[in-house]
Amino acid sequence: MPATEPTWVEKLRTDLSHFHSPDPKSTQFPMALATVADGKPKVRMVGHADLLFMSHARRYAILIGTDSRSPKAEQVRANHNVELVYWFEKEREQFRITGDSFLVDSNSSDAVWLNERGRYLSTLKPGRKMDYARANAPGTPVGTPMGNKSKQLPGPEDFDDSGPKKDTHQQALDHYALLVVIPDTIDWSSERQQGKRKLWKFDEEADEDLADEQRDIQWPEQDLHY
Repeated sequence: MPATEPTWVEKLRTDLSHFHSPDPKSTQFPMALATVADGKPKVRMVGHADLLFMSHARRYAILIGTDSRSPKAEQVRANHNVELVYWFEKEREQFRITGDSFLVDSNSSDAVWLNERGRYLSTLKPGRKMDYARANAPGTPVGTPMGNKSKQLPGPEDFDDSGPKKDTHQQALDHYALLVVIPDTIDWSSERQQGKRKLWKFDEEADEDLADEQRDIQWPEQDLHY
């Protein structure tokens, strides 16, 4: 019996499949990520990596690639509560997704997630991998001493015919992290459909006795005023 996806998952997958980046070589979808630092919201654009269902936890997860040394990574370690916003211009649809989150980085012990981290890093283009191999952490002031200057900015010597050399790939892997967002509330709205707006909240109580295929029942739908 095939799984019945919640309506919000079907809508999001459809919009993602219709998205066309201005960069024809891009494989990421833009969205905004809000974290909290010192009691204040911090928002930035990030790239969507994947939307998947974790069968062992019976929950959906949205994956985002990031640098483990970045301010947002530190903010997530301190406060797991985050919100994502997708905006699809062609469909005139917005998804606001609130949930818990965790990081999968070089200090993680879960072998399955570490394997996923390495797999997603391997899909990045060489230039993007090099961003993670840099010695300077994102957000540090320009000119901050970080040891051997020649290793702060990767050069031709760091590449071979297949992309970054093995040691450079390891440097990137040391810094690359997956930010895993576990949605619990989805607020969807459409400007095109006469101002339609809907809300889905994960029902933890419904989670206990349902079959794995009955995923939609865990996400009751509610109509909202636009």
